[in-house]
Amino acid sequence: MNRLFFAICLIVLVSGISVAQEYRVSLPENIPPVVIDKDHGILVDLFNAMNKLPNSPQFRVIGTYPFSRAIENVLKGDADIMVPMLKDPNIPEDKLPFAYSTGTFNQVIFVLYTNSSKAVVSKTNYKDYNVYVIPGHMSFFPGTKGEMTPDAAFRRLSSGDIDGYIGAMDPLDPALKQTKATNIKRQVIAIFEAKAVIAKGPAGKAVDKAFSESLQKLKTSGALDKIYPQSKFVEW
Repeated sequence: MNRLFFAICLIVLVSGISVAQEYRVSLPENIPPVVIDKDHGILVDLFNAMNKLPNSPQFRVIGTYPFSRAIENVLKGDADIMVPMLKDPNIPEDKLPFAYSTGTFNQVIFVLYTNSSKAVVSKTNYKDYNVYVIPGHMSFFPGTKGEMTPDAAFRRLSSGDIDGYIGAMDPLDPALKQTKATNIKRQVIAIFEAKAVIAKGPAGKAVDKAFSESLQKLKTSGALDKIYPQSKFVEW
């Protein structure tokens, strides 16, 4: 009788336990400090904080991959979510193979670097000049002449071979300082929302709800600002 009572109690206890939904996270590789490896980086800290929220779904980082492969993991169903992805204002979402998350976890400042002796180049007329952009972002800035790596761009910009270079401020400012160039200035040209990539359809909407609601809880508590502080443009 005691064994039967114990078995019944165990069944009731187990049936009353709700198992949190787990989502697989695909991260792009080698973008420190945002992603260092699958266990370290700002975004890893972000998901760890989400996992500690009361009654929260769980987000498990499955690995880091080349950028296109990280997105492909979501498209093929090998992952449920990929971060980070800047929302391109020039490409309608219905033209993309994926959807953006509702929630935004950061805003990324893009700046236009120019040679100090060429004051005429600005965010309103850069299309008229020999301006290049960081790889992967030509669609964000129609009219740029092409893509270029930061090392090559800063070298050519300093020598006057090109008129301008556009890229994200946070990773490029330190890269510029390493060149020791003293004749390059910068100005804000655009600010883009950092989103997550999810699949289109009902399954993706469920992932979006889980991610965006957890993100909002971190914002409301102030925890997000501590994990991923919003950058601010400071004049040099």
